[in-house]
Amino acid sequence: MRLIPIDKVQPGMVLGKTLYREEDGKILLVKGTVLKYKYIERMKSFGFPYLYIRDPFSLEDEEIIQPIRDETKIKAVQVLKSAIQQVERNEEVNIKRIREVVVEVVDQILEDQRIAYSLLEMNSHDAYTYNHSVNVTILALLIGSYIGLSRDDLELLGVGAMMHDIGKTLIDPHILNKPARLDYQEFEIMKQHSRKGFEILKDKLPSFIPAHIALQHHEREDGSGYPRGITGSGIHRFSKIVAVADVFDAMTSNRIYQVARPPFEAIQEIAAECDQKFDRRVVRALSKVIAPFPIGSVLLFQNGLQGVVTFVSRIKCLVELMDGPSKGQRVDLYQMEDLQVAKVLGPV
Repeated sequence: MRLIPIDKVQPGMVLGKTLYREEDGKILLVKGTVLKYKYIERMKSFGFPYLYIRDPFSLEDEEIIQPIRDETKIKAVQVLKSAIQQVERNEEVNIKRIREVVVEVVDQILEDQRIAYSLLEMNSHDAYTYNHSVNVTILALLIGSYIGLSRDDLELLGVGAMMHDIGKTLIDPHILNKPARLDYQEFEIMKQHSRKGFEILKDKLPSFIPAHIALQHHEREDGSGYPRGITGSGIHRFSKIVAVADVFDAMTSNRIYQVARPPFEAIQEIAAECDQKFDRRVVRALSKVIAPFPIGSVLLFQNGLQGVVTFVSRIKCLVELMDGPSKGQRVDLYQMEDLQVAKVLGPV
């Protein structure tokens, strides 16, 4: 299986993973379709950056293990969009639908403890705010599951993570959608979203936790965060989880003013700020549930060889060597201590 940039996909290649339209979950192309030029052009029009392609030279295709099914992520985005529109119209937010989709996400995450979060997914581009909040929810629940939170706690964590940025709906859209970094005054306004989110959520649920996640997800261990500048002991443990998930997804996402960083680099940078900015236990859990090199990544090793990631989970990372005397051989990167990654060159 290969993850190939859409511009490099050729007619005759075989699709390795079913494609869905995000707005309604409609199937666009099913796994196993032999791609034609018109299919490829249509997928470009939908904004798909990559396609999974079957590798005819491999003995067998590895299963793509994902934290949640594509249909569930699409549903979560739709439910979140609806909640945001309700806030914009000054209507009552349907928290019941949020809770239902979070329960579905929790169910799927708990199905398989091999799951590792992979950045390069098949979804087409959508508004950053929606996908970011859903990604943060998935990451937070993977971290919470690894740490050992109870089922009830995971559901509360998931609701708070899904709604952590709901306060941004009350921020000036010109600031929210500015195609560049915010200046000081704009950032001060943006920082108000934490308190606004708290106000939206504080009376919507029997538990105070989701509202406090919205309030505290930008607080830091050393008191350098906002809005209150509280230190580690004053920050709720679920807020600490969402804080790490939020930063990781932001660092690994392409923005107009920022090029996405490879996940292994983002983890290293976050780990360097353990205890100062982030809770050490949470960061360690993040490093265990993230796929450091998503499927399709081309790796340059310190010995000068290159390889492509063909499968990744929490327990193994299979890499097919692309050159040298062992060309075509698959090795488990987690078991090869002498095979050190120097750089991620990108998708195939």
